[in-house]
Amino acid sequence: MRLKQYQVDAFAERVFEGNPAAVCPLEAWPHDGLLQAIAEENNLSETAFFVADKGGFELRWFTPVAEVDLCGHATLATAHVIFEMLNYSKPVVSFQTRSGELTVKRKENRLEMNFPAVVPTSTVLWSSPTGHPAKHIAQIRWASDRPASYAGGVSCSTRCTLSHPLQHLPLSGRRSPSTIRV
Repeated sequence: MRLKQYQVDAFAERVFEGNPAAVCPLEAWPHDGLLQAIAEENNLSETAFFVADKGGFELRWFTPVAEVDLCGHATLATAHVIFEMLNYSKPVVSFQTRSGELTVKRKENRLEMNFPAVVPTSTVLWSSPTGHPAKHIAQIRWASDRPASYAGGVSCSTRCTLSHPLQHLPLSGRRSPSTIRV
């Protein structure tokens, strides 16, 4: 099997700048092991693979060690290849991905991409039982803007919040202040 591959420096004005990604156009999906082996051989942060499908494209990203759910710079690199190397004439390219639909618009000499919105979730990590020495803390909650299947590719924020201000929480009967770090 012979594959064409492009290496694109996203966020760059010239070569050897920006964020490189490999982009491989495919006619059909080979087995995942081959995609992973190509990404490992490329040894770039991401290798993007795409297949034309119903007026748009299916898009997948692989690091040297695993497939990931989302990669912004490799998506822009893929759109660049489709617009510039494959002479795609429409002003918007649509990608179906594990993170949902992504679109990239050509605006003059720039590309504009949408990112999926992820609504933050909150999970109770601990609730104070009646009579517990730390009963002044009602709950410790964990809030994150990353989806459960998040595997990398974009930065996200995560925080731990207390429902009541924490002055100090003795651990194992000690009287020294303790800190919860997340």
